[in-house]
Amino acid sequence: MKYHSITFKLLFFIVCAFILTTFSVLVLSDIQLRRVIDKSQASIYEEKIDGILGLLGSYHQRLKKTELIDVYEQDFKKKAIENITQVIQNQKYGVELLILDHEGNLVFSPRLLPGTPGPLADISNGKILKSDRGSFDYRLNGVDNWCIFKQFAPWKWRIAYTLPLDYKYSDAKTFFNFMLLIMVGISLTATILLSCVVTQFTYPITRLTAISARMAKGDLDQRIDLYGKDEIGVLAHSFELMRDSIKEKISRLSSLQNYLSNIIDSMPSMLIGVDNHGKVTQWNKTAEQTTGIEALTAQGQSLLKILPRMTSQMPQIIESIQTREVRQKRKNPRHSENGIQYEDITIYPLIDNGVEGAVIRLDDVTEKVRLEEMMVQSEKMLSVGGLAAGMAHEINNPLASMLQTADVMESRLSKDSKINANIRAAEQAGTSMEAVQTFMESRGIFRMISTINQSGRRVANIVDNMLSFARKEESKISLTELEHLLDKTLDLAATDYNLKKEVTTHPYL
Repeated sequence: MKYHSITFKLLFFIVCAFILTTFSVLVLSDIQLRRVIDKSQASIYEEKIDGILGLLGSYHQRLKKTELIDVYEQDFKKKAIENITQVIQNQKYGVELLILDHEGNLVFSPRLLPGTPGPLADISNGKILKSDRGSFDYRLNGVDNWCIFKQFAPWKWRIAYTLPLDYKYSDAKTFFNFMLLIMVGISLTATILLSCVVTQFTYPITRLTAISARMAKGDLDQRIDLYGKDEIGVLAHSFELMRDSIKEKISRLSSLQNYLSNIIDSMPSMLIGVDNHGKVTQWNKTAEQTTGIEALTAQGQSLLKILPRMTSQMPQIIESIQTREVRQKRKNPRHSENGIQYEDITIYPLIDNGVEGAVIRLDDVTEKVRLEEMMVQSEKMLSVGGLAAGMAHEINNPLASMLQTADVMESRLSKDSKINANIRAAEQAGTSMEAVQTFMESRGIFRMISTINQSGRRVANIVDNMLSFARKEESKISLTELEHLLDKTLDLAATDYNLKKEVTTHPYL
């Protein structure tokens, strides 16, 4: 039986109750018996004192009849003392009769000489000399005593009986010991019987305690074989229902845990849980695949130890936990074997149920950054295209004037031209058209004009291709000549500076 079991506690309570009851009964009985003894002893010794007072009174009456009190008083007192001595010859051991005069000196004592100062006057603080009657307890030579006295007024004597308290209460002690023996016997018998009853009563509770202890260790398949219609039976049935409910809730909790674990492990992001000391508490599959560190190895380890690249993020993690606010860092660059990679870092603090920590989400956004850069470049190209289209329109106007002027010059200065206005102008200048044409031929001016026309038309074709390429049109399927399409593509590509740098001409082309 364990000291903290309910059986032990009940038995201990019962034993304590019996001991307390026995002690209370004995103490109350002793107090009450002492009161009875006090009254009985007082009555007995008052009767004895009254007898002595009667004897002394008879001697005093006889002395008064002599009418010679002063002459015979001492003789009568002596006779009275002698008579008293004969009366108390059979006095019980320990009981003493003392007679004191008005000054407290002994008149009679079985052990001390008359005239000896009696100790009772000092011990009672003069009470025995000041009062006509009374009683008191006192201690003399290490022994507790009791004294009862009365005054014999004619001679101013105090008649006192003294006896030890042990003698006075001897009957009470005998009764106390007898009662103690009886009560101990009754207590032991009752304790044994009640122990059997309590053990039988607490057995179902002990059984339930053992079952609950095994269930607390995880064995929820324990059979509760306690039945009945009393409170214990109802408790056992309720306990069984509670066990079934716990099993069901554990099953649901396990399923929910597996479900949440699958969700976390299925996420493409790295999810890392940390406590307020930076120790890893969660490590999903993506984190395992990215770092090559298993979850069992990572859990409980310092985040900085297993993922050193998070060193620069620790101040944000600590701040997020302390302020309980989400912290984000977009496009955080890091160096890897594949070059510079980019990742988004989001820190979610845990703020419910008194849990301190955070969940760190790491998303690889390298491809996203690349696409964004391409989109920015595309936007730039679109803007450049729009700008080029505007420039092409602006170029077309002076280019048309330049080509028209070149055509006019070629037509007016050519050999086949017989324009009268040109001839008159040459004559006015003191020359002839043949001389002008000869000069221009020798200086290659006609060749230059031809080059201006060819270059101008080429520029016009390039501008026209650029306008066609930059023009926003709805996509549609139509028939076209492949040769013409390739020619225009090559013409347009020929103006690309990057292609001119990268493309080299094949020696056989």
